[in-house]
Amino acid sequence: MGIERPRYGAGSAADSAANPPGSVGSTPAIERAVDLVDAALATSGDYRNYFERYGVRYSYIMDPRTLRPVRHRLASVSVFDPSYARADALAIALLVLGEQDDYSIALAHRIPALFLARTPAGGFQKKATPEFEARARPRVHRVRRGAPANRPS
Repeated sequence: MGIERPRYGAGSAADSAANPPGSVGSTPAIERAVDLVDAALATSGDYRNYFERYGVRYSYIMDPRTLRPVRHRLASVSVFDPSYARADALAIALLVLGEQDDYSIALAHRIPALFLARTPAGGFQKKATPEFEARARPRVHRVRRGAPANRPS
């Protein structure tokens, strides 16, 4: 018995139950379930792990160019890749680059990536590469009449 068609949804079950979308404490996430067949999805962000001191937000993600925490509006980056290790590395690298260079680099290298940036009003602005949109598009699964349902035993 194994997982034949894993799916990814918005946040964890605990997050979804404890913090409905838009509530205080809810986190930005992909808002639709997507199939993860022969692929992994990694998300890197500082929307959960950070601290504030004197009104300044400090990320736990360090920028190797400055040896300091990243300081920009980007809250998270999600990346699809056949390898989880590569998806995770790309998500972190794109997050470190920040909103000035991240999207153009993802486009140039055809990386399926989703970027969530903080807005001044306290919300989030989404920007996805065409490769991410194509991969995250919900799929319709058709079952032939009379065909047995594909259920785990």
